[in-house]
Amino acid sequence: MIKSPKDQEINLNSLKDLKEKLRKLKKEKENLLQEINKLKKEAQKKLTSLEKEIKMLKKEIKGFRELINSSNLQ
Repeated sequence: MIKSPKDQEINLNSLKDLKEKLRKLKKEKENLLQEINKLKKEAQKKLTSLEKEIKMLKKEIKGFRELINSSNLQ
């Protein structure tokens, strides 16, 4: 079946539209991946900070327990 020039033009426009949509989707994917990586880094920083804070609190608890235990002995 032979396509008319109009049909061929529609197909070309459809192809151009598909290419443009594909380009936009690839760009959006790239942007989303960049944002995910940024958020992962921020989350890791918060995690590290929280781990340090917990470690300090545990040391403080240990110090208080030692203080209480040494006071009980006297």
